[in-house]
Amino acid sequence: MNGIEMISGRILNEARTKADQILKEAAENAAEALAEGREKAEAEAASIAKTGKLRVTDIQDKAKLNAGIEARKIIAGRKQVLIEQAFEKALETLLSLPEGEYRALLADLAADACIDGQGGELLLNAKDYAACGTAVLEQANSKIKGEKLSLAGDAADIRGGVVIRRGKIEINCALEVIVRMLQEEISGQVAACLFGKGA
Repeated sequence: MNGIEMISGRILNEARTKADQILKEAAENAAEALAEGREKAEAEAASIAKTGKLRVTDIQDKAKLNAGIEARKIIAGRKQVLIEQAFEKALETLLSLPEGEYRALLADLAADACIDGQGGELLLNAKDYAACGTAVLEQANSKIKGEKLSLAGDAADIRGGVVIRRGKIEINCALEVIVRMLQEEISGQVAACLFGKGA
């Protein structure tokens, strides 16, 4: 299993784990939004009924329709926030992996980025550079066929992951970038895990 498959698997597992809790929150939010919409519709209908009973039914229907539309907008917005939170939680989980697993993930990302055998400089964030830079370099180089990596003298401005520098070209394998790309690819799957199919 390469680094990206591992990240994708962890994201989907995290989404499934949080699904029941998020579904409950989404249902509560939907009920609140619908209740507010109904209250507004009923208040508006009562006011108008005094001046024209013939228009009441039409206005109630429109108000309920508008309340339903507003409720769906609110629910959709909250679902999007929950999906983003699931991906952020997945990123945090990756960043807080046990040291050995995290180091292996960084080495896999570096080796995957160097599959073309061209080597380059390995950049890590300052924390990872100090904690495990040499170990990640050694693990990555043991998997690379062709030109090996060297450890850069500077740190990358990333939350986690690696960057491979080759002159002016950088291969960005930062975890936040990978998670963002996966979010674009698998948001639908995560939404299905969180809210059920057709959500």
